[in-house]
Amino acid sequence: MVHARNNHCITDELTLIVPAESLYTDICFNLNKAASDKHYSDIYTLHDAYVPMYNKGTLKIKVKRDSLGNKAQYGLVTIRNGKESWAGGVYSDGFITAGINRLGDMYAVACDTIAPKITPVQPEKWVVLKEIKIKLQDDKSGVKSFRGTIDGNYALFTHDVKSSVYKYIIDPTRVEKGKSHLLKFVAADGCGNESSSESTFKYWPIPNAPFTPNRIAPCGTNCGVCYVHLRQKEACPGCSSDGIKPK
Repeated sequence: MVHARNNHCITDELTLIVPAESLYTDICFNLNKAASDKHYSDIYTLHDAYVPMYNKGTLKIKVKRDSLGNKAQYGLVTIRNGKESWAGGVYSDGFITAGINRLGDMYAVACDTIAPKITPVQPEKWVVLKEIKIKLQDDKSGVKSFRGTIDGNYALFTHDVKSSVYKYIIDPTRVEKGKSHLLKFVAADGCGNESSSESTFKYWPIPNAPFTPNRIAPCGTNCGVCYVHLRQKEACPGCSSDGIKPK
């Protein structure tokens, strides 16, 4: 491959295009192929050494076992040191096409048919901390979209890109106290697989005095780790109580 011009590697089952000025130097490109029972294509090794690319190249691989009805569930995976990572791509006419940013990796066609896993995080603490937490996991194409509602009304969940936990700060002007509420959380991955989860919670009013997690009740219990004050029956007044021992 020549640094200063467009480069093409074309076979019946693969097309690799490396645009001009993408390589930092000329290379003698090698392509290797190995059969795979695990994937929907053979495994292709693009060159025998890692070569970074200044501009993205285009890789197209044929789906040899085209058995999925939902073609959006196909995608390319990068195989490095025996571990696969999702590279994605678009299905068209029996091929998956995706962008790549370096040579030297192995690629194959795989699929993602599993929806994201939704897990409520410590729901018993939602009311105490006035914060709802949901954990989202997707080990292939990744979470593409998510939406939370409370009683059918949109709830703004936010998250750090480095974290799998999504958070909603309970807004007392929108979530009525003393009533049960229905939280519905829906998530979809990059291949369109969708999952949903429903949870109910009751936003209890705190009796007699404002509650803060760092207060110690006269009984000696830290209200931040005790939920007796949230009971519907025989609720402890919490940090405003007068020596009452929670039952």
